Amino acid sequence: MHVQTTTNLSPNQVHSKLASPSTDLVYHEERSPPKLFTTGFPLTLPATAEVSVKGVAGEGSHVVLRLMWGPFPAPFPRVVTALGIIGGIAAIAVEPTSVMNVVAGVGAVVLSFLMLRHQMAGEERMKEKLTTLFGGAGWAPRPH
Repeated sequence: MHVQTTTNLSPNQVHSKLASPSTDLVYHEERSPPKLFTTGFPLTLPATAEVSVKGVAGEGSHVVLRLMWGPFPAPFPRVVTALGIIGGIAAIAVEPTSVMNVVAGVGAVVLSFLMLRHQMAGEERMKEKLTTLFGGAGWAPRPH
């Protein structure tokens, strides 16, 4: 998933704000393409974004984030959630009288939803921090 915004900051100002240690985001400008990571719960992959900053005619910048889940594209947690739900239902359907199957099935469904919720919360936290950092610029979905 891609999101975009336009800000009145120059590309150099955007990069310096992203690299600022005042946020709980980690910016790796030396990567190709540059990446932005959220910090947080260490047992899961962080919400990540590839960052593209282009100057806009006149003054300002156009910033595009390609949202990711660690090294995987953003749809990956949604796919894993769907597989967890299907697997959970299948575990229950195989032998619905088995307590272990029911526990495993419910566990797979719940863990899948928790993983997806964690990823979505990380994406939202990243966008909120960047909105504040860029002076209130809002994010809009971008077709890719």
